[in-house]
Amino acid sequence: MLCFVIVTSVTLLAAQFVTAQILAPDLHGTFLQLEKGNLVWSEEQWEREFQAMKAIGMQVLIIQHIADKDFAFYRSGFLPLFQPCGTSDPLATLLTLAQKHRFSVWLGLDASADVARNLSIAREVRAHYRRFWDVVRGWYVFGAFGELMNAPPTFDPTVRAYAAVIPELKRIAPLPVMIAPAFTLDVTPNALAKGWENLFAVFRPDVMAVQDGVGCGRNLTPQNIRPYFAALKEVCDRHEVRLWSDLEIFDIPSGWRPASIDRIAAQFAAVRDLVDKVVVFEFNHYMSPVRGNLPEQLYQDWRKRFFPTSDPIVPNERRERLGKCVRFLRSLFVPEVKLVREHMTAQVCWLSNDNWLVVRALRGKDGALAVQLTQGLRSFNAPVPKRLQALFDPSVSVPPFRTSSLIDVTTQGNWLIRNEVDDGEVMEDWHEYADLLCIAAINAVKRGKRADAQRLVAKVAAMWDGMGISDKATQHLNRYATYKLALLLWAAREARVVLPFARELERRLWQMQHSNGGITTDYDRKGNPIGTQNAETTVFVLLAFQ
Repeated sequence: MLCFVIVTSVTLLAAQFVTAQILAPDLHGTFLQLEKGNLVWSEEQWEREFQAMKAIGMQVLIIQHIADKDFAFYRSGFLPLFQPCGTSDPLATLLTLAQKHRFSVWLGLDASADVARNLSIAREVRAHYRRFWDVVRGWYVFGAFGELMNAPPTFDPTVRAYAAVIPELKRIAPLPVMIAPAFTLDVTPNALAKGWENLFAVFRPDVMAVQDGVGCGRNLTPQNIRPYFAALKEVCDRHEVRLWSDLEIFDIPSGWRPASIDRIAAQFAAVRDLVDKVVVFEFNHYMSPVRGNLPEQLYQDWRKRFFPTSDPIVPNERRERLGKCVRFLRSLFVPEVKLVREHMTAQVCWLSNDNWLVVRALRGKDGALAVQLTQGLRSFNAPVPKRLQALFDPSVSVPPFRTSSLIDVTTQGNWLIRNEVDDGEVMEDWHEYADLLCIAAINAVKRGKRADAQRLVAKVAAMWDGMGISDKATQHLNRYATYKLALLLWAAREARVVLPFARELERRLWQMQHSNGGITTDYDRKGNPIGTQNAETTVFVLLAFQ
């Protein structure tokens, strides 16, 4: 009973988020493998399962199969119902709860790749379950023993089965068709893409939910799966096939145990910007709080990190703190050069990022100072990094991003004037840095590509580890950058993405505010501030809340 109360409270907490366009990180849904362990569940247990899935933003259920060998998991006219069952009709129970909780359902048919058997089941289900058809969004083939590994040749019998069954399913009910192929390191990304180029000439699904294979004992990791998804994305885009990630949340080498939340978040972040949706395999066995033990622990870990129950920042407190940020920037102003200095004890003034961004942040808060800073910037006529322009100018497009150089522009009296320019090599690993991902997301919105922006924000959201944004730079330097919290809040606002942990982001930001009003540059893994309070970090916080 206690577990039920906890799940219900989370449902109420999440309800305010579900109305938004997208949650981040967004686990869109899950596969469901029906078998003797869960077919005995009661309707009350399935009710709690749907509540738990909904509470973390899930909205899609992909039933892997509804028949296996001699048994059906629904009321069939030619196959006996699996016994024992906890409900009189497991499929009807799931579809009823899907209607209640506003889930979409993709129907897998038989566990085999037997075309005739699958089509017989499809016809029967279509006829007998019409009352539920408002929640059925597509077909899934094949359930368990017909997956395509490493894009086999077009004459392969399973390939021919796909080619035969997909058009027939669309005739039975004109719904999109999903497949879930797999790959190993035995093929290169290019070879895998070429193989699918050939297969799409034989059959074409509407959705390809590629198994990421991490945890399956194939040496696939969050670090080496991305090239495969990148190669498949190009092929899928050409053939108008939607690419999803089928994210494995188990670990076979450890004994089919749930994976750690850190590994799952890394899998998600590795490919989220490349795929339309991310679904998991599979919630019921490895993440369900209804099962208890290790699956419940994973579920609670996910809730604690991404759906914390945090008190909101009082608006008056936020206004007061933002006012302190403005006063701090004013205190950095150097009249002799009409620029703000880097920090309180520095003899350095940065044209960009600092002053160029401060002008934009102060225009609505201290117009007179913004004018003086504009005059100071114009006197040096320095180039502005493309990545900064991309935050405000829709005519500028990123990526690509380039590495930066720090240059000395001139000296005036005791003041060294410096600038940052991005004139180096193209960064191939830009997608591993949270700040660049956030800039790309904000820029995508400016260019009318909000869906792209939402995927980028979701990718960064998965880098939140409960303390800070753990991207490539964090892992290298062993410290968190405060300004990346602000950039994520800014990017989420622009992309219309709800971050269930946004309150924690803001709380962490204000913990880094010094008594002088400035925001401290970095902090360690225990949350202790590192470094000084500088103009750049403080101005990003102001921009995040504009």
